[in-house]
Amino acid sequence: MGPARATFPLDIQLPGRKDMMPTRSIEGIERVFEAVGFETKFHDAEVLSFRLERGEKPLLGLCLLTPARRGDAEPSEADYIVWIHFEDIDDLRLEGFNYQNVLQEIVILEGAERTNVRVAGLFGVDCSFSCACGKVVSVKETTMRVGMPNLKAEGYI
Repeated sequence: MGPARATFPLDIQLPGRKDMMPTRSIEGIERVFEAVGFETKFHDAEVLSFRLERGEKPLLGLCLLTPARRGDAEPSEADYIVWIHFEDIDDLRLEGFNYQNVLQEIVILEGAERTNVRVAGLFGVDCSFSCACGKVVSVKETTMRVGMPNLKAEGYI
């Protein structure tokens, strides 16, 4: 039996603290910050899809439609599709996935051996898991807009 792993219960409230931002634990997160123009915690991003792969080190792929603006600021000319892979996942809890899946934030808490991730939803999906590491796989500008993505027109599905 391996070491005990702390996970987030889905019903707890997490404060938006700077030390919880997904900066150190996700390789390549700087690419997202450069694209959107600020250090995002993915507030108002929408989860387009989850991809789970089994194996010796299970993988969770998270695809987000991420706004390139802060809060109530004027909409930008572009939003971004961001793919993040989390490797060697464990203790996955997923609920509420629906037609929109708007996020409050993604919170990262680093432990001695594992990283705990909370994908905290505002409307729709809420998810938590532990992982060995995370990596930004791609950041692509899109004409899809948060709040009304047209996945078929963009060739996403």
